[in-house]
Amino acid sequence: MNDVILHAFDWRYTDIADNAEKIAGLGYGAVLIPPPFYSDESGKEWWQRYQPKDYRILRSFLGNKADLEKTIAALHRNGVSVYADIVFNHMANEDRPDRLHFPGTAELERYKQERAAFEKDRLYGSLDDALFSPGDFNKGG
Repeated sequence: MNDVILHAFDWRYTDIADNAEKIAGLGYGAVLIPPPFYSDESGKEWWQRYQPKDYRILRSFLGNKADLEKTIAALHRNGVSVYADIVFNHMANEDRPDRLHFPGTAELERYKQERAAFEKDRLYGSLDDALFSPGDFNKGG
């Protein structure tokens, strides 16, 4: 295996999948993808991926869970490993009254309204409740 990693910084998943054969042909042995966790789907800015709203969902401007699965499969078919850039101490800094609930009440309501779509992108756990609440954080100061 080649030991050079392509850092596909902010590449859409479909672009990576479409170029999997070329990536392998250029000698890359692995691809580092941006954080795949749920962030603003219309957020084009790269830093959006580093402020996830929920660790249970794979969805962002770069694609959804199905897109990511296709990308991983395409790379693996071409002998290329995949690594995900994940930073677990980053979460969305949203201006809302329930700042220490992740996701917030607005997102939880959206999950209910669009249940089938969010279930397709769910990685684990129940989307009926917040993943984190104030008791999961240290007191300020």
